[in-house]
Amino acid sequence: MTRIARAGGLLALLLLVWLILFVPDRTVPRGTRVVFDFPVEAEPLAGAKLDDAGPLKLAGAWRLSGEASEFHSLSGLSFDGQGNLVSVSDRGLMFDLPDPETGGIATARAIAPDRHGGFHLLDIEAIVSGEDGTTWFVVENQNGIYRLDKGAEQARSTFPAIMSEWSPMRGPESLARTANGRFLVIGEGREAGRDGTFPGLMFDGDPLRSPEPWLFHIAMPDGLRPVEAAVLTDGTVLVLGRSFGLPFRFESALYAFDLADAKPAGRVDARLIGRIGGPGISDNFEGMAVEEGADGALTIWVVSDSNDAQIIQSTILLKLETRKSALR
Repeated sequence: MTRIARAGGLLALLLLVWLILFVPDRTVPRGTRVVFDFPVEAEPLAGAKLDDAGPLKLAGAWRLSGEASEFHSLSGLSFDGQGNLVSVSDRGLMFDLPDPETGGIATARAIAPDRHGGFHLLDIEAIVSGEDGTTWFVVENQNGIYRLDKGAEQARSTFPAIMSEWSPMRGPESLARTANGRFLVIGEGREAGRDGTFPGLMFDGDPLRSPEPWLFHIAMPDGLRPVEAAVLTDGTVLVLGRSFGLPFRFESALYAFDLADAKPAGRVDARLIGRIGGPGISDNFEGMAVEEGADGALTIWVVSDSNDAQIIQSTILLKLETRKSALR
């Protein structure tokens, strides 16, 4: 690489950091509202298509915009007990999202209200919703797991010792729950050693009630990092992978491995299913939620984290379709 090319790459990186940090200011919440409703518009993305998608089919693509300054930086996605999409931001808010086919009203709620009518910033990266209204979150900059019980005003938290040495910038990024109530956490930071694996933690139950989890190691091809996960009823683990390169370019892909292959201190190799990107839809995809059909059909929803950088990123929601048989 020439000196000019290296200098250009450094300038591009510095510009990206400046845009994310200061356009607009990200250091404080935009408001102090703890619970509020606001309209969300879902604009269909004309001409959107997937390149190199494998068995994935693009069934819908929308750009979401909300009439609330707090609506941005969506980093996790799930379904609530009624089958509605919910998302979280890495600023500490949870959003009940309307159907993207129609748009409508969203409800926002702060996960950690303070005593002064505002809320604490939490770098929430993933969400799991229980059928009874209980909700769990992973918080990256604290290496912690939070649980918000139905009807509760404040979430409870735990900080597993095994996660204490994870980097606050490369901490827990994925959270998933199995059909029998176990919890999977995946870290975004590569482990020491030439294999470059990522840490996977298995909790035997609710992380706030279970003993310390056991550790296994996940290998991801192509240099992508795990940013979201979901466990299907047959034990297949879907992993959303992401990478960032210069000039400003994100790559995303869907991977899978079998949870039965994960053993304490063992290694599992995630296999590539398909890539997520193409005209009009390449962005910083971080959230994923999966619907299983009775006939083996899968609907996979992914959402992008705009980093509150409206000039160069946006909040994009994709609806992907495939079948369980295509994951094998």
